[in-house]
Amino acid sequence: MLKSGALNPPAVAAKIEEWKAVGLDFQAALATLEDTSGDVSYEQLDCLGLDYNREVPYWGNRLDAHVQIRPGTPGEIVPKIGAIGGVGLAYIDTAFTGMTYPGAVFGFYSTPTDPYDNTRMCAFGSLVTVQAAPYFGYKYRIWVQKANGASLQLLTDPVWVIDSGGNGSYHFPNLGGFFTYLDVSQNINSMVANA
Repeated sequence: MLKSGALNPPAVAAKIEEWKAVGLDFQAALATLEDTSGDVSYEQLDCLGLDYNREVPYWGNRLDAHVQIRPGTPGEIVPKIGAIGGVGLAYIDTAFTGMTYPGAVFGFYSTPTDPYDNTRMCAFGSLVTVQAAPYFGYKYRIWVQKANGASLQLLTDPVWVIDSGGNGSYHFPNLGGFFTYLDVSQNINSMVANA
Protein backbone atom coordinates (compact mmCIF):
# COMPACT_ATOMS: atom_id res chain seq x y z
CA MET A 1 0.00 0.00 0.00
CA LEU A 2 2.94 2.34 0.55
CA LYS A 3 5.60 3.06 -2.03
CA SER A 4 8.52 5.30 -1.06
CA GLY A 5 6.48 6.82 1.77
CA ALA A 6 3.50 7.70 -0.48
CA LEU A 7 0.05 6.10 -0.53
CA ASN A 8 -0.65 3.80 -3.51
CA PRO A 9 -4.37 4.35 -4.42
CA PRO A 10 -4.77 1.15 -6.51
CA ALA A 11 -3.34 -0.92 -3.63
CA VAL A 12 -5.71 0.77 -1.14
CA ALA A 13 -8.70 0.08 -3.40
CA ALA A 14 -7.62 -3.58 -3.68
CA LYS A 15 -7.41 -3.88 0.12
CA ILE A 16 -10.85 -2.30 0.56
CA GLU A 17 -12.25 -4.92 -1.86
CA GLU A 18 -10.52 -7.69 0.14
CA TRP A 19 -12.22 -6.41 3.30
CA LYS A 20 -15.62 -6.31 1.57
CA ALA A 21 -15.12 -9.90 0.35
CA VAL A 22 -14.83 -11.15 3.96
CA GLY A 23 -17.68 -8.97 5.25
CA LEU A 24 -15.65 -6.17 6.83
CA ASP A 25 -16.30 -2.43 6.48
CA PHE A 26 -13.01 -0.61 5.89
CA GLN A 27 -14.54 2.89 6.34
CA ALA A 28 -16.11 1.87 9.69
CA ALA A 29 -12.76 0.48 10.84
CA LEU A 30 -11.04 3.79 10.02
CA ALA A 31 -13.76 5.76 11.82
CA THR A 32 -13.33 3.56 14.91
CA LEU A 33 -9.57 4.02 14.78
CA GLU A 34 -9.97 7.79 14.62
CA ASP A 35 -12.35 7.83 17.60
CA THR A 36 -9.75 8.08 20.39
CA SER A 37 -12.11 9.17 23.14
CA GLY A 38 -12.51 5.68 24.60
CA ASP A 39 -13.75 4.96 28.12
CA VAL A 40 -10.69 4.76 30.35
CA SER A 41 -12.47 5.28 33.66
CA TYR A 42 -11.54 1.72 34.67
CA GLU A 43 -7.82 2.39 34.28
CA GLN A 44 -5.55 3.75 36.97
CA LEU A 45 -2.10 5.22 36.49
CA ASP A 46 -0.01 6.67 39.27
CA CYS A 47 2.25 8.62 36.96
CA LEU A 48 2.21 9.31 33.24
CA GLY A 49 4.50 11.61 31.31
CA LEU A 50 5.40 12.46 27.77
CA ASP A 51 9.06 12.75 26.92
CA TYR A 52 9.66 14.17 23.45
CA ASN A 53 13.37 13.39 23.74
CA ARG A 54 12.90 9.59 23.81
CA GLU A 55 12.15 7.55 20.73
CA VAL A 56 10.05 4.52 21.59
CA PRO A 57 9.39 1.92 18.88
CA TYR A 58 5.83 1.93 17.54
CA TRP A 59 3.88 0.25 14.77
CA GLY A 60 0.94 1.22 12.58
CA ASN A 61 2.03 4.68 11.39
CA ARG A 62 1.07 6.50 14.57
CA LEU A 63 2.29 6.86 18.13
CA ASP A 64 -0.55 6.94 20.63
CA ALA A 65 1.16 7.19 24.04
CA HIS A 66 4.21 6.41 26.14
CA VAL A 67 3.31 4.50 29.28
CA GLN A 68 5.85 3.52 31.93
CA ILE A 69 4.77 1.42 34.87
CA ARG A 70 6.96 0.84 37.90
CA PRO A 71 8.18 -2.77 38.13
CA GLY A 72 6.49 -3.89 41.36
CA THR A 73 6.91 -2.67 44.91
CA PRO A 74 10.51 -2.17 45.97
CA GLY A 75 11.56 -4.12 49.05
CA GLU A 76 12.38 -2.37 52.28
CA ILE A 77 16.11 -1.88 52.90
CA VAL A 78 17.02 -2.97 56.42
CA PRO A 79 20.71 -2.36 57.09
CA LYS A 80 22.30 -4.87 59.42
CA ILE A 81 25.62 -4.65 61.21
CA GLY A 82 27.75 -7.71 60.51
CA ALA A 83 30.64 -7.23 62.92
CA ILE A 84 31.77 -4.93 65.72
CA GLY A 85 35.45 -4.73 66.56
CA GLY A 86 36.11 -7.55 64.11
CA VAL A 87 33.78 -9.90 66.00
CA GLY A 88 30.70 -11.23 64.21
CA LEU A 89 27.41 -9.98 65.66
CA ALA A 90 26.37 -13.57 66.45
CA TYR A 91 29.20 -13.67 69.05
CA ILE A 92 28.13 -10.44 70.83
CA ASP A 93 25.50 -10.11 73.54
CA THR A 94 23.60 -7.23 71.92
CA ALA A 95 20.60 -7.53 74.25
CA PHE A 96 22.22 -6.91 77.64
CA THR A 97 25.96 -6.47 78.16
CA GLY A 98 27.33 -5.50 74.75
CA MET A 99 30.29 -7.81 75.42
CA THR A 100 31.39 -10.85 73.49
CA TYR A 101 30.08 -14.26 74.43
CA PRO A 102 32.55 -16.76 75.92
CA GLY A 103 34.45 -18.47 73.11
CA ALA A 104 34.03 -15.57 70.67
CA VAL A 105 36.59 -15.22 67.89
CA PHE A 106 37.76 -12.42 65.63
CA GLY A 107 36.29 -12.82 62.15
CA PHE A 108 39.42 -12.11 60.13
CA TYR A 109 41.82 -14.35 62.04
CA SER A 110 39.58 -16.85 63.85
CA THR A 111 41.59 -16.14 67.00
CA PRO A 112 39.86 -15.99 70.39
CA THR A 113 38.89 -12.57 71.73
CA ASP A 114 40.62 -13.59 74.98
CA PRO A 115 43.50 -15.95 74.22
CA TYR A 116 44.17 -16.54 77.96
CA ASP A 117 40.65 -17.34 79.17
CA ASN A 118 38.26 -18.56 76.49
CA THR A 119 35.41 -18.81 79.02
CA ARG A 120 35.04 -15.14 79.85
CA MET A 121 33.10 -12.36 78.11
CA CYS A 122 35.17 -9.51 76.66
CA ALA A 123 34.43 -5.80 76.44
CA PHE A 124 35.41 -3.59 73.51
CA GLY A 125 37.96 -0.86 73.97
CA SER A 126 40.26 1.55 72.18
CA LEU A 127 39.25 1.84 68.51
CA VAL A 128 36.03 -0.06 67.82
CA THR A 129 35.19 -0.69 64.17
CA VAL A 130 31.79 -1.47 62.68
CA GLN A 131 31.29 -3.52 59.51
CA ALA A 132 28.12 -4.01 57.48
CA ALA A 133 27.12 -5.22 54.04
CA PRO A 134 26.81 -2.27 51.64
CA TYR A 135 23.54 -1.10 50.09
CA PHE A 136 25.01 0.65 47.06
CA GLY A 137 23.22 3.92 46.27
CA TYR A 138 22.01 4.41 49.86
CA LYS A 139 23.31 6.39 52.83
CA TYR A 140 23.57 5.55 56.53
CA ARG A 141 24.27 7.07 59.94
CA ILE A 142 25.45 5.35 63.09
CA TRP A 143 24.50 6.45 66.59
CA VAL A 144 26.27 5.18 69.71
CA GLN A 145 25.46 5.22 73.39
CA LYS A 146 27.83 4.48 76.25
CA ALA A 147 26.95 1.66 78.63
CA ASN A 148 26.29 4.18 81.45
CA GLY A 149 23.11 5.32 79.69
CA ALA A 150 24.50 8.61 78.35
CA SER A 151 22.65 10.25 75.50
CA LEU A 152 23.01 9.00 71.93
CA GLN A 153 25.86 10.47 69.89
CA LEU A 154 26.11 10.58 66.11
CA LEU A 155 29.38 9.14 64.78
CA THR A 156 30.86 11.58 62.28
CA ASP A 157 34.54 10.61 62.40
CA PRO A 158 35.91 9.69 58.98
CA VAL A 159 36.19 5.95 58.35
CA TRP A 160 39.43 4.37 57.12
CA VAL A 161 38.66 2.13 54.12
CA ILE A 162 40.81 0.01 51.82
CA ASP A 163 39.94 -0.51 48.15
CA SER A 164 40.48 -3.63 46.04
CA GLY A 165 43.85 -2.26 44.90
CA GLY A 166 45.10 -2.13 48.51
CA ASN A 167 44.94 1.66 48.75
CA GLY A 168 43.67 3.21 51.97
CA SER A 169 41.73 6.45 52.33
CA TYR A 170 39.32 8.21 54.65
CA HIS A 171 35.61 8.12 53.88
CA PHE A 172 33.84 11.27 55.15
CA PRO A 173 30.16 11.87 55.98
CA ASN A 174 28.13 14.68 54.42
CA LEU A 175 26.90 17.69 56.43
CA GLY A 176 23.94 15.76 57.91
CA GLY A 177 26.25 13.05 59.24
CA PHE A 178 25.24 10.59 56.53
CA PHE A 179 27.85 8.33 54.96
CA THR A 180 27.32 6.94 51.47
CA TYR A 181 27.66 3.17 51.24
CA LEU A 182 30.71 2.33 49.18
CA ASP A 183 30.87 -0.49 46.68
CA VAL A 184 32.88 -3.50 47.88
CA SER A 185 35.61 -2.66 45.33
CA GLN A 186 36.08 0.66 47.19
CA ASN A 187 35.73 -0.81 50.70
CA ILE A 188 36.82 -4.46 50.73
CA ASN A 189 36.32 -4.82 54.49
CA SER A 190 32.83 -3.26 54.42
CA MET A 191 33.92 -0.81 57.14
CA VAL A 192 31.11 1.63 58.04
CA ALA A 193 32.33 3.27 61.27
CA ASN A 194 35.06 3.54 63.89
CA ALA A 195 34.44 4.75 67.40
